[in-house]
Amino acid sequence: MHVAAATQEVQTIRQILQALRLPGIIGGFSGAALLLLTALILDRAFGRDVVMIVPHAPEVVDINRLTYEAGEPVAEIYGLPGGERYRVILPDKARIIIPEE
Repeated sequence: MHVAAATQEVQTIRQILQALRLPGIIGGFSGAALLLLTALILDRAFGRDVVMIVPHAPEVVDINRLTYEAGEPVAEIYGLPGGERYRVILPDKARIIIPEE
């Protein structure tokens, strides 16, 4: 008697899992698509490209501005650039240098 009841329970669990398989797959892919769409919207709305620098002292920046000529890399006026551009979401505006040049 116990074997028959256990077999019935296993069959019931299999039916439930079979019924949940398609909604689970659809929900998983929908969640992944929503996550990617949210990341794309955040990037486009709040992202900005930045170059990381090791900043110069204010006196050095003043001298660099005086000797700057058009066409030279602007980031080197303010510090030593890290080389690569990075995409940053919601950067701290106090730490962003927007060059006048």
